[in-house]
Amino acid sequence: MNNFKYVLTGLLAAATVFVPSAVLANSGQEPIQYKGPGTPGANQVMFNNMTNVPNIGDERNFLHGQVVGTGEYSDPVNAKVGDEVLVRVYVHNNADSSTNDSGKGVAKNTKVKVTLPTASGNNLQASATVSASNATPKQVTDTINIKADNNFSIDYVEGSARIRTNFMDKSLSDNLVAGGTLIGHDNLNGDMNGCFEYAAYVTFKVKLVEKTPKLKIAKFVRFDGQTSADWKTSITAKPGDVVEYKIAFDNVGNTQIDDLIVGDDLPNGMSYVKGTDKVINSLNAPSGESLADQITSVDVKLLDRYNPGVGAIVVYKAKIDALADKCGKLTLTNNASARTASTNKVLASADVVVDTGKSCTTPVVTPPVTTTPQVLPTTTELPNTGPASVLGGLLGTGSIAVAVRNWLGSRKALKTSFLSN
Repeated sequence: MNNFKYVLTGLLAAATVFVPSAVLANSGQEPIQYKGPGTPGANQVMFNNMTNVPNIGDERNFLHGQVVGTGEYSDPVNAKVGDEVLVRVYVHNNADSSTNDSGKGVAKNTKVKVTLPTASGNNLQASATVSASNATPKQVTDTINIKADNNFSIDYVEGSARIRTNFMDKSLSDNLVAGGTLIGHDNLNGDMNGCFEYAAYVTFKVKLVEKTPKLKIAKFVRFDGQTSADWKTSITAKPGDVVEYKIAFDNVGNTQIDDLIVGDDLPNGMSYVKGTDKVINSLNAPSGESLADQITSVDVKLLDRYNPGVGAIVVYKAKIDALADKCGKLTLTNNASARTASTNKVLASADVVVDTGKSCTTPVVTPPVTTTPQVLPTTTELPNTGPASVLGGLLGTGSIAVAVRNWLGSRKALKTSFLSN
């Protein structure tokens, strides 16, 4: 371990960062305390298990980051949405340099693998694992936290991965964040000698982005037993037919969905067929997983996670009721919904037009009879209620004249008779 100076002059200097021992990577081996040049290394391949290393500190804390341009590595990293963070993995084979020539201290198939979080939040954690086929233990892991005031997701910056040693400065495959990639001290063949002289820094960038889930939903129907080509948004059926409904949804957002809630409103005139509801996705296709007959009674939370561009379907069967008291054609609309804890509900529908086979008769309505009221003639004279008017009304005008003449004649005769007496 006499060549520690190469780390100081040939690699990026790193500020010593104190981290509580509870969060340090645990190799399962007693750490080696560095006491200066001449400190003996391990007699076997072992990664990042030294303490008190100048400019490094405790090697078990080997994952740090900095907001690009700030120049200071730390864990955690405080950033904001839109920032790029440069993350660094420190790799040191602790085998003593005296074991290199025999090959005992040379790490084989040395690999670095980075795991980035897929969720959103304001405090996300990534991890890095260093492994070799002949290391003891086989691998060591450390984590880093990235924080911001607002919720964010982490996007890997493609093409940003690099490795720097005293012998090379090269780009690394983006497989670094997709299962891991081989490294080495002077070649990317997985071989890494023991001692500080052969230590490496692996770096890559991530970006803090604001991501929101977004759902797309569609609803279809077909007759029971038909093929996948027969799904439609509307069909015509008759009472007693069995139909099958499909709710199709996709994650068209830019972040993972892990709290999808699906609901379905079966219309009156349809009856759910027990034991037929199930969810089908890439994890359980083609048989699917039962939803325990809940789909038409309650909103169902699907437990699987759906990455951007990934979706699933929910299917179930229903039977059209007899509809004995109905006539003509009825449109039965089935409504489906999907939502997450952070998104509004999205809706879709499919129709079954039911031909009852019975005509609807329209009752004859008899209009009400109306009568025209009698209109009396108008006059400007007041009514005459004297004796002449009464008699005229009873006898007529001519009869009145005769009566008057006879009455006058009788009076004259009576008067003559009276005088003569």
